[in-house]
Amino acid sequence: MRNCHRHLCIGATLCFGAVQSTAFEMKDALLFSWDPVTIKPQLAITHTFNDNLFYREKARQVSDLVTTLSPGVAILIGKRSDDYLTLRYTLNDYIYVDRTDLNTMEHSLELESKIDGNWLSLHGMDRLQFLSSPTGTDIKALDVQAGDTPVFIQEANIKRMSLYDNYTLTYKTGEKSQIYVSGLLSITDYEKDVRLLDFMTFVGTGGFGWIASQKSLLFGEAYYGVTTTSANLPAPDYPGVTFVGGALGIRGKFTTKFGGVVRAGYETRKFDNGQSIPGSPVASVGITYDYSSKTSSSLNFVRRQDLSVYSGQQAYTANVVSLQASQKIGTAGKWRASAGGTLGMYDYDQSGLNQKVSYEVASANFTLAYQPQLWLTAALSYDLSSVIGGEGGITKYDVNRISLRVAVGY
Repeated sequence: MRNCHRHLCIGATLCFGAVQSTAFEMKDALLFSWDPVTIKPQLAITHTFNDNLFYREKARQVSDLVTTLSPGVAILIGKRSDDYLTLRYTLNDYIYVDRTDLNTMEHSLELESKIDGNWLSLHGMDRLQFLSSPTGTDIKALDVQAGDTPVFIQEANIKRMSLYDNYTLTYKTGEKSQIYVSGLLSITDYEKDVRLLDFMTFVGTGGFGWIASQKSLLFGEAYYGVTTTSANLPAPDYPGVTFVGGALGIRGKFTTKFGGVVRAGYETRKFDNGQSIPGSPVASVGITYDYSSKTSSSLNFVRRQDLSVYSGQQAYTANVVSLQASQKIGTAGKWRASAGGTLGMYDYDQSGLNQKVSYEVASANFTLAYQPQLWLTAALSYDLSSVIGGEGGITKYDVNRISLRVAVGY
């Protein structure tokens, strides 16, 4: 508790000092620029009440108040309207009031780049995260190698490393036509002695685009990918998965109010041991609608195939739809309210395991934000996540979170 109070006082002092400072412009402390380099230090403090830390059924819920200190920095080289390179680092320091054994830090590093030429352009995104938190309904198993003693399990943070790299090279073949190739690498590496699986996925894509209007692009693509898995508990080797697919779509601004991306295709998968997985349609839709300068909404839908994090021989199909709306309040536009919800349906293939698994997850959220200055934002939010149905030993639960966040920085 003493450690918690110390961190709260430090964070409150920093934010109060930033808000009350009048001796100089805030951009002098929060924005440093030496053409073509811009540096933006940032700080956020979030207090969150979580009534179900470990995603348990109601009788076994554990609640706590968590304070998160999030210092960071964003570095921009160049201009976003031209060629640029951005580097962003964020540290999240989690401090629990009761469950001090869960106190931990997470690190996130993001790199984004864009180089545009007359005929050739390159866009890249890299993200490296070192995470530590309770993960779903999973529990951490210790001393699993000690065969002469019982396996000890505890509710604890699960450490993991996440790496994501995605680069796209585009070549203009004409005034309205282009071709492109892209490579994607995604890695999730959990700590040892947990029953979650490590994943590594590589996807190579080739496609073409045709400018349908000044602000929209028709495209078609084909891709080939490989996913390998490995266990963090003693287990036999799992076969890898290869997948092939193709899709057609359109992205850009369709009208003065509508925009986004619509993509639909088909994908087939196969295990390296010869075991086949039924092919399935895949799709992604992300549509935004700007009703007015103060009111906007978005609709998103994703249908995809993937592998279970618990069994490397079980694939699943996910259908996830979400709706979000945002409204600026008042003539000055300093207040903003947003609300939305998500429904996800997950259906696991029975091959590889003699058990049918399916479940539905629903979530809802609401946020009221106040931004008196460009560099200062305060927000009060509530979100609910629930497993509302399922079969195959699925745990049903509700998680309620109430958060108060203050962020300083451009």
